[in-house]
Amino acid sequence: MAMPFTQGEYFGSISRYNLDVWPAHIVLYLLAFLTLALAYKKRRAANIALAFLWVWVGAAYFIRHVGPLSPAGYVEGAVCMVQAFLVLKVRFSPRTGWLPSAGGVLIFYAMVAYPVLGTFLGHGWPKVEHIGLYSPTTIYTLGLFMWAASSVPGYVLVIPLMVALGSAIIGVTFGAYESLGLLVAGGLAVAWSVSLKKESPLKRLKEE
Repeated sequence: MAMPFTQGEYFGSISRYNLDVWPAHIVLYLLAFLTLALAYKKRRAANIALAFLWVWVGAAYFIRHVGPLSPAGYVEGAVCMVQAFLVLKVRFSPRTGWLPSAGGVLIFYAMVAYPVLGTFLGHGWPKVEHIGLYSPTTIYTLGLFMWAASSVPGYVLVIPLMVALGSAIIGVTFGAYESLGLLVAGGLAVAWSVSLKKESPLKRLKEE
């Protein structure tokens, strides 16, 4: 598979992003925690907060830091803007069961384990990825989707699932093995969506 950039450009763009936007990382993590709290309380504001995270990834990372290296950066930035709009279609209402619990594990992986593993694997600060960058934000989003009140429309899942596959391939190619979590997140999100569609409408209403 031909990569749109080299390993040096890949980690270089992440490093420049981290150095340029610090200390915005703190605000992004606070926003991620706020999104979780709002989603747990079934507030529609959770969608707006999640949409902002995707706008940030598209503008602050892809358009500003990847675009100058490759036209693919501008394309990815536009894709993030589309996803920011699509997440507004989701209605959150945390449910019981192992799959929604797995969503919580994915959120923990995205926010905590992903950057820790990245550091352990040899690309710590400023090369480390975290919430506000593509891969962790995608895992976080898929985990949060598993807290939805009903099955997420297929078109809302398309971009995160494509990101999960593409970014995992790129990450592994460049030695960022923590990105394998994207494949797990994608698989769990699909399993959750399929299982929810098989539930009776009455059961879903009772849990909501």
